[in-house]
Amino acid sequence: MPQLQSTPIAIERLDSSERLDAAFAAGLVEVYRDVFAESPSCHDSPLERIQRMWQQHYESDSKILIAKDLGKAIAFAATVPFPRAYLNGTTAVTDGGETVTIDEKLCGDRLGIDPFHACYLADIGTHPAYRVRGIATALWRETLCWLPEDSPIVLRVTQAKQNAVRLYQSWGFELVGLSQYPQYKKINGYLEIEPKHVMVYYRK
Repeated sequence: MPQLQSTPIAIERLDSSERLDAAFAAGLVEVYRDVFAESPSCHDSPLERIQRMWQQHYESDSKILIAKDLGKAIAFAATVPFPRAYLNGTTAVTDGGETVTIDEKLCGDRLGIDPFHACYLADIGTHPAYRVRGIATALWRETLCWLPEDSPIVLRVTQAKQNAVRLYQSWGFELVGLSQYPQYKKINGYLEIEPKHVMVYYRK
């Protein structure tokens, strides 16, 4: 696995249950919680639920990556085959206000992708103390190396996270005129809507 230039940070593929367990021991669950507890997300996510989510990613044949600094988890990425992704089959709203279902027909007709060969970048994040060091970009590049060369990649991003939107655009993701409005339990104890963009990376 590649080493990031000028840092001791290493990127590892979690391609076995033993490596996933080692990532849990290194703090994968805790760094995920810390990333999404930040504003504007402010998610209240129990550690047990987060660990189940990562186990589900692994069982769904996801490509999971972790970045470590001296053995401690500091960043992560998980890409799920689109047919097994949460996004598949959910509803979205177009820029024109039409409610649509993200299914095989919409993927082909509107997005121009084959969902059976697409992937969903379900999770990517870096601990706040390690940002602006190119770690997320290194995870993204390793993700591209691991996935089939012809697989388009879909993601969702919170609309209020403009820095993340710009970063994904710099990687080649495009806004496709679809938004979703999921609810999350926040640290304040309330369920709140968190508007998200749908973006697509077209392999060219």
